[in-house]
Amino acid sequence: AIAPATSSKYYTEEVRERLLQLLSKDPNEYTLEDVRELNRIADLIFMEYEETRREELLEYQAKLRVAAQLIKIVFVEPKIMRGEQVLKPGAPVEKKG
Repeated sequence: AIAPATSSKYYTEEVRERLLQLLSKDPNEYTLEDVRELNRIADLIFMEYEETRREELLEYQAKLRVAAQLIKIVFVEPKIMRGEQVLKPGAPVEKKG
């Protein structure tokens, strides 16, 4: 399966549906906000793992984080280098500190 079966507390069916939407997106359309959202979903999946101890959730959240990083490097960062907009209008700007 492209995404693990849902649980209930953190990793809900709504979150799973959003994950599937993001993963089925045209790779050239990814934005920095999409990458951040993939990482937030990985956080939710990890929180669900901590509650349920379902090993597949632990494995999946790690793979999702790697996928998000690869998407950022391969599809988003080249856009940044070309000066293209990679944030959705109104999206928060990440501050480095």
